Amino acid sequence: MEQKNRYIENYLANIAKKLSENGINITENQILQITNSYSNSDRTIEEIQKEIRSLVEEFLENYAETIATKQLENLPLPFNGITLNNQDIDLMLIAGANNPQELQIALSRITNIKYSLNTTELTEEQFLILRQQVYDMYLNSLTPINDYIKNNRLKMARKIEYLKSSGNLSQEEVNIINKIISTSKTSQEIIEKLSQAFSPEKNHQMYEIIRDFSPIEKTGIKSSTLSSSRNLLEEIRHNYNSITIDEEVKYGNIVLQDGSFDFRHLKKSLDFAKSLNKQVRLNTLLFYMDCPDELYNLEKTKENKVLVKQKLQSYVDATTKFIAENGYSDTVRSIDVFNELLNRFSMSEEPLYMYRGNIPQLETILPNGSLVIDDNIKSGWLKHLDIADLCDVIAVARKNLPTTDFMYNDENFIDPNKMAPTINIIAQIRENEKRLGVKLIDSIGTQMHIDNDVTKSQIKEMIINLSQFGLPIEITEFDIAMTNGTENLSEKQIETLRQAKINEIYEVVDELKEEYNIRGFTIWSKTDKQDFRVFLANEERIAQGLEPIETLHGGYYTEQMQPKSKSLKKENLQTFNYHTHTYRCGHASIVEDEEYVKLAKQVGITQLGFTDHVPVTELEYQDSKKVCIFLKLMSTFHLLENYKKKILI
Repeated sequence: MEQKNRYIENYLANIAKKLSENGINITENQILQITNSYSNSDRTIEEIQKEIRSLVEEFLENYAETIATKQLENLPLPFNGITLNNQDIDLMLIAGANNPQELQIALSRITNIKYSLNTTELTEEQFLILRQQVYDMYLNSLTPINDYIKNNRLKMARKIEYLKSSGNLSQEEVNIINKIISTSKTSQEIIEKLSQAFSPEKNHQMYEIIRDFSPIEKTGIKSSTLSSSRNLLEEIRHNYNSITIDEEVKYGNIVLQDGSFDFRHLKKSLDFAKSLNKQVRLNTLLFYMDCPDELYNLEKTKENKVLVKQKLQSYVDATTKFIAENGYSDTVRSIDVFNELLNRFSMSEEPLYMYRGNIPQLETILPNGSLVIDDNIKSGWLKHLDIADLCDVIAVARKNLPTTDFMYNDENFIDPNKMAPTINIIAQIRENEKRLGVKLIDSIGTQMHIDNDVTKSQIKEMIINLSQFGLPIEITEFDIAMTNGTENLSEKQIETLRQAKINEIYEVVDELKEEYNIRGFTIWSKTDKQDFRVFLANEERIAQGLEPIETLHGGYYTEQMQPKSKSLKKENLQTFNYHTHTYRCGHASIVEDEEYVKLAKQVGITQLGFTDHVPVTELEYQDSKKVCIFLKLMSTFHLLENYKKKILI
């Protein structure tokens, strides 16, 4: 019996610890009361565990009703940001179009799909149907990310199909490409054979077409809906003043296979931000993973170092000139110029963290037999280039953008062991600043992809440690993976823990912002499905023959791009709404009737009435004032049949 009592005490203490890590504190008195209630009980340990779990679930349900729901986008900071990729922007361009002319403009900027739009004779209802068709067409152009993980040749295969169907090739040229594909083993071999088979002018045209097509979905993007894209657009308009544009400025998205530069897609992203009057952070000019294989695989020699440095410097020079010379200097507020120079996470033995260029590039064998270099230690550009070389490259960027904020950005600063090597790296950069006579770092970014067991004190320690550089601090890529203490909990209970952790982070940042010069906070993973850590987890799982997962509960919004915190409060709302306006009377957004029905179902409405204000000018009262009457409109009768068992319309 004494052994059982000790087990119960330890079991409760462990639960209390897990809750505390998530920002929910259980008092010693509460633990003692529960412990005493089971002291010397004749029930089995399994029965007691089950009862305690029920108590915890009930506690979390009650806690959810009282918890304050602080929102990180409301932090009183100069910059509140959200991260977007090119597919986010494309889908918002489509969903945000409110008439045929705006949709035509959106289609002129989007390259993944081609659609000839006749704008002359479209009714509003026809437009809504057409916009939905275009949106669906875009989603259907994307290959699911997990299919790509299983077969990474899909990306090049789909790009080649896009090229062949572009209408820019003769049948003879298509036949040549088919022969090249059938005799090539790798994407690099395909590119090399294309360059030999066609003229430089034709190759350049083909490389541009290939670049235009983004065939693989960004993690979770295929779960998007037209209404979620519209909601995201509204969130950006009203709650953020900064957008981090991911990938579009990186080497692989700017430099074509013939060495020329293509800025059209970067331009589209910058124009999107500019149209919303938002400032932009660019991620990132210098990223180890962007080094092309043909450069990375070169032997480490002085001659190859010169070649690699020249390639990188040429891209940096051209990209920053494009920003400066095309009116984007005021839009681009900050650029990650040094990004993840150290290994991301601690290595298993000393030294725990090193400059990536100094880490031996040892291959590991995956369960499927393929050899890879772990991303945590891969060096990329840094295999050939030292800190002085990188500083020479970024000095060129500084010449072109003398007033733009340049940031040193890295991950896992929550580990205090990373501070000493970071201090060493930044000291080297500052020595090179003296040598070059220019400032290369204006701010420091902590990405802050964290797990929910990170404590409030750890976050404080991280901020204080980073302040020693005397630079403004930004949280640049925030998300939380809810991986600890969440087993067997419901979605709402997990969200309760997540919100408690969000509150802790909000309180720490709010408390330290002035003393330690915290300048900005940017959300990275927008929804549970659009979480890059789900992609990383599935890379491992699929390689091991396991089923992929859909969520680590790390997103900031629901899949409909609504704040998750709204799900915590019980609200006794009516289950009917007989007064729903649509676009017809100009009192609502331009969306299809079915979008109203879908949203009504989500919020628990079981009876939905469509009503619109229709002006009838021939009706007059005795005072001669013209009036409006209410007329119930039911133009989309198919909704009655499609939803008759789910909602009364």
